[in-house]
Amino acid sequence: MAPGPVYAGPRRRAKPIGFVNVLGNWLGQVGVIPAWRGRRLGGFLVAGSLRALAAEEMWLCVNVNNPAEHLYRRMGFTSYGTRARYVRTKRPTSVQNTNLD
Repeated sequence: MAPGPVYAGPRRRAKPIGFVNVLGNWLGQVGVIPAWRGRRLGGFLVAGSLRALAAEEMWLCVNVNNPAEHLYRRMGFTSYGTRARYVRTKRPTSVQNTNLD
């Protein structure tokens, strides 16, 4: 099984139910539509990708609250660190009631 989408249904009317994107030795994204979650499809996608790539080392980034984190740990991934999150918002067009003390 190579990385890419997975479909379910009759061949001519098959709908995508999950996918995995890979770039080099990074599992960039793994996704399963809500109706198919909890059926081990995510594990199937990750395991198939690992077998197909046969890389010595694989990486992925997961949000701290990702419910699939336990799946990745079961598959042998270990935590290497936590990435920072940054946000940039537009400045207000007018400054009102600003205390500069």
